[in-house]
Amino acid sequence: MMAATHADTIRQAVRLAREGHPSQGLALLLESPVPAESRDASLYHYTLGWLLAQQDRPGEAFSHLDFAHRHHPGDALIQQAWERTRTELERKQGVGSLDRASTPVEQWVDSPYSTPTQALFAVLALVACAGAARKKQIGRWTLLLWLLAFGASALQFVGSRNPQGRALSTQTLRSGPSEDFLNLGSVEAGSELRIIESKDGWSRVRISPESSGWVPHESVLLLMPPSTTRER
Repeated sequence: MMAATHADTIRQAVRLAREGHPSQGLALLLESPVPAESRDASLYHYTLGWLLAQQDRPGEAFSHLDFAHRHHPGDALIQQAWERTRTELERKQGVGSLDRASTPVEQWVDSPYSTPTQALFAVLALVACAGAARKKQIGRWTLLLWLLAFGASALQFVGSRNPQGRALSTQTLRSGPSEDFLNLGSVEAGSELRIIESKDGWSRVRISPESSGWVPHESVLLLMPPSTTRER
């Protein structure tokens, strides 16, 4: 029932945009957010990104398109909109400006190859262990595969501790979870963020390996499940 309601809202917003009322369609979607776990979430974020791009808001558009792209990387329409908006935003903010927050380990964990690699090592380790049990002897290959499986799991744990997100709008970076704290700079719309912790409606985010601060929680679009975000 709920999924049908979300789909109807998205179709209505698209119809308004095609009838020459994109701002009304955009307002309708913003008033009816779709939960990230919904099966209509990717379509919602793609449509929202498409409408925001039409309203000359590329930073916000890219945040939503990136959500849709990560969940459906093989979709040609989403890929084209994502690349076009990314190119426009990097032309304004500089090449590489959108992806500065993640460490190499986090980049690997975020990639589509991380989970399959971890699963492959785990399966190979189990097969090697079964063979060693039959021979009643643990060989070097068994140990190596177990070390690789353990290492892949450790990387997954370390890399997923700080969920990935993007700034939905340009925000002031604060030294604490309130507007009363010091201004540490600004975060541009569409920029990558790593969520370190959340408190009182604010999130402490890393915007580069050297910089972190607090922004309102509603200004961040989570691209990864929030289950590992620490509440303090």
